[in-house]
Amino acid sequence: MFLETGNHEHGSEEGPAAHRANATSGAAPEFGASSETCDWTIVIPFFNEAEFLPVTLRSVAALDGPFRLVLVDNGSTDGSSDVARQVCGALGIDFTLVTEACPGKVHALRAGLARVRTRFVATFDADTHYPPHYLVAAGKLLDKPGVAVAGGYFTHGPQWQRRDAFTGAHVVAAGKLLGHQCHAGGAGQVFNTEILRRAGGFDPNRWNLVLEDHEIIHRVGQFGTMAYGMDLWCHPSPRERDRESIRWTLRERLAYHFAPRSKQARFFYDYLGRRLRARKLSSERMRERAFHQVGVAELPIQNSPAQNPPGRLVVCADDFGLTGEISRSIVALAGQGKLNAITCMSVCAGWERDAPLLRILPRSVQIGLHVTLTDEVPLTAMPVLAWNGHMPASGELERRSLVRRLPLGEIRAEVAAQFDRFVDIFGRAPDFVDAHQHVHVLRGIREIILAETARRTPHAWVRSCVDKPTAILARCFPFKALINAVQSRGVRRVAAGHGLACNDSFAGFYDFAGDYEALFPQFLEKPGQFHLVMCHPGGGHSQGDAIAQARRDEAAALRAMPIYEMAAARGLHFEAATPLR
Repeated sequence: MFLETGNHEHGSEEGPAAHRANATSGAAPEFGASSETCDWTIVIPFFNEAEFLPVTLRSVAALDGPFRLVLVDNGSTDGSSDVARQVCGALGIDFTLVTEACPGKVHALRAGLARVRTRFVATFDADTHYPPHYLVAAGKLLDKPGVAVAGGYFTHGPQWQRRDAFTGAHVVAAGKLLGHQCHAGGAGQVFNTEILRRAGGFDPNRWNLVLEDHEIIHRVGQFGTMAYGMDLWCHPSPRERDRESIRWTLRERLAYHFAPRSKQARFFYDYLGRRLRARKLSSERMRERAFHQVGVAELPIQNSPAQNPPGRLVVCADDFGLTGEISRSIVALAGQGKLNAITCMSVCAGWERDAPLLRILPRSVQIGLHVTLTDEVPLTAMPVLAWNGHMPASGELERRSLVRRLPLGEIRAEVAAQFDRFVDIFGRAPDFVDAHQHVHVLRGIREIILAETARRTPHAWVRSCVDKPTAILARCFPFKALINAVQSRGVRRVAAGHGLACNDSFAGFYDFAGDYEALFPQFLEKPGQFHLVMCHPGGGHSQGDAIAQARRDEAAALRAMPIYEMAAARGLHFEAATPLR
C-alpha cells in the first residue's frame, strides 16, 4: 500500500505544504491540525474516475465545517490520482492519498477506514455531488441517541427540486415503517466511526462481494439504528449505469424483503453470499463496469435480546500433518479466521516438518491430538494390530472392538507414544483430543484414550459424536451421523468420570462429493451450547488420498464463507484468529 499526504489548507491554520509520498506500514498518517474540533473524515475510493472526480471534489471543497479527506486509488490507469492532486491543490483541500493495490471496493474502503481518527466517517462515491450542508445534516442525525448510521437519498439533480420531496418523504417513511431495513445507497452512508469498527468495519474476509453497502449496514445495525432525514441527500452523476450485471435478482430482493429480522443474517451469509459468489460477483466486478445506483433495501437490524447465553462454535480441521499441502491449507484457513481448532496426526512423518507452522497462530485457535490407530505406520511395535507394518482399516478395528479382540496393551503403548511425540515436537500438551476416523469412541479404545488424556492434559476436552436425533435428522447425511452417535454412546459419561469435558452437539458428516458451500449451513442447524463441526480441508493431489478433491473443495468453500456471521445468525459465538493480512 502507498500513502501520500497533501497538506493543503481546509478548516486548518496551517499553510500549504509540498506533497510528500512514503511507503506506509499501517501507521496513522499525520493530518493538519485544525483550529476547530474536526468530527468528520470523508473516504472516497475510486478506480478510473478522472472524468468525474473534479465535480465531486469541487462539491467536497464547498462543504460546511471542517473535515479530513482520504482518497483511495484502487489501481487506476487513467491518471485519476494526478487529477485528484491537481484539483485538491487548486481548491486548497487538505487530503491524504492512499494507493490500495488489492482490487475491489471493499479493499479500498478498508484502507480508507484505517486512516480515520474522527468521530464520524462518510463514504462518498467519486461520481456524486454533495450539497454544502451534507455533513451538518448528517451530524444532526448521528447525534441522536442510539443512531449508529445515517443514509441520504438520491435527488434528480445537483440542486434539490420540489419533485425530490416525494423521494425524500418516501425514504424517511420507509425507514420508520421498516426499521430493520435500509433505503439508501452506499454513496450516501455516514457512520459513527467507533460503532463501524466495533461491527468489524469493511472487511473482505467477511464480505468481498457486490452489495457491500447492504452487508455493512446489516452488521452496523446490530449496534444501533439507521436514521434518515429530508435534509440528507446527494446526487449521483447522470452517466449511464450498468445495473443488471452487478446487482441482486428480483428473487433475491424479494427474499430479503420477506425475511424476518431474525433471519436477515442467514439471508446474507447463507443465501445471498453463496448466490453472488456463484455468479462471480466479487467486489472487484465494480471496477469492470460503471458503478450502479442501488436505490433500495439496505438493512440495519437489531437482534432481540438472547433468551439464553450464546453457544460456542468450534470448526475443527482434521488431519494436520498427513501431507504438507493439507497442513499449509489448514494453517492458512485458520489465519483467515475460518477455523478455530486443528487436530494433528503426530503419528505421521510430516508432523515434525509441519508443526512449526502452528506457532504463528494465536491461542484462540486450539491445537489438538488426532490419535491415529488406522492405516498409518505405528510409532511402536504392534505385532498383532499392525502385523504387516500398517495399522488396520477402520472397519477391521470396529470389528475387533465389537468382538472384544483388541490388543489393548499394544494400543495403550501406541497412544502414549503419540502423546509423547506431540509434546516433544509442539512443546506442550494438546488442547483437546479426538481420533482419526473417530476410533476413540470404540469400546476398549475409548477407555485407554480418555485415561491417557486425563493424565496428560486434564483441562482438555474430548470429541463426542453424540447429538440429539432431531438435530441429526435436520442435517444432511443423517444415517452416517446416527451410526457414529450410536457408537459414541457413553463417551461423555466416561469422560466426565475423568473430569474431562465434551462437546454437546456435533456435525460435519457428508459423502465428500457434494457442494460443500451449500451443505455447510446445515452443519450449523440445531446447535448445542458447545457445537463442534469437523471438516477436512486441504490442498495438493495425493494419489493415496481418496478425498483429495473434497479437501480442495472444502478449503475453497471455507475461504469464501463468512463463518463468524453465519454462526452469529444462529446465536453462536465463533472465536477465531483475527484474519492475517
